Amino acid sequence: MRIIEYRLSAERICLGERVKGGVYKPSTNIIGYTRLKGAIYDALGISAHAVGVIDSIDNISYITMGPKCRNTEVVRLPIKIMYLEGVKGYAYILDEDNLYGDLPEEMSLHIGGLRMKGFGQCILNNKQQSQLSIEDVQEGILSTRIPKEVAGVFNINVLKEKLGYLFLRDNEETGRYVLAYFEGSKVKAPRFLLEGGTHMADYKGLEEIVRQAESDNDLRSYLKEGSVLSSGVINDIGTLMEEGGKGLVVLQLKELSSKNERNAPAVHKLYEYVEKVDGLNIPRCVKGFFLKKLKSIATIQIKNERGE
Repeated sequence: MRIIEYRLSAERICLGERVKGGVYKPSTNIIGYTRLKGAIYDALGISAHAVGVIDSIDNISYITMGPKCRNTEVVRLPIKIMYLEGVKGYAYILDEDNLYGDLPEEMSLHIGGLRMKGFGQCILNNKQQSQLSIEDVQEGILSTRIPKEVAGVFNINVLKEKLGYLFLRDNEETGRYVLAYFEGSKVKAPRFLLEGGTHMADYKGLEEIVRQAESDNDLRSYLKEGSVLSSGVINDIGTLMEEGGKGLVVLQLKELSSKNERNAPAVHKLYEYVEKVDGLNIPRCVKGFFLKKLKSIATIQIKNERGE
């Protein structure tokens, strides 16, 4: 399989989920097959198999808008819309027949909603080309969204599926909803489609962070009963890491710290471990699991048969 890889970045992007009749529109952190394929077609006029992966987000923000009814021009109920800031990731274009070798070294695509408000401009650069082999196919967790009908094109073998629907454009005027494998599906697939990215997961690095937490007396004291870092708070932080990554975690930590200045040292210590584990090339679900178990790691000592 021949792959063209671009580094992707965007200042602001809105990847809104459809919530019929709602007054709040959340944003996913996934640039799936249909979004990227459509954006490439709009920019270059080619119908390529392509998929995007986001690996970092600086911040999550909101904008409130009052859309108008098309027929009456009457403003409807305001809608609160989530968007992502400082997005970085990768775009992958499948090039089995060597048709796209002359793609530009850098290009600009428009992805997502609120484009009239200046959202969605994505810069693709640092173009690289590679040939994937059988060794690049591994078992893991799918990190993007791909229609079921094209999963075979990407050498995806699904072990435990998580399904949803994506809107796939057939041409400039029509499209259809197609069944798709969503992020969280357990698969055998090329590494670039899995949580953890294009490199082997750094579990040795995780082991080192576990050892640091076990011997961190300050962390242990901040995790004692009655602390702001209660078991519930720690569990919530782990869940946020699993579902949205470091950006969501930072927002929650800022809120904790703002409630009381005395919370700041404990929150700062927790943030140290968020930074450490987020810097590892491991699946986000593993990062979240580590944070959920941080209290046990720091406070429970496991002895061997010799009592050491």
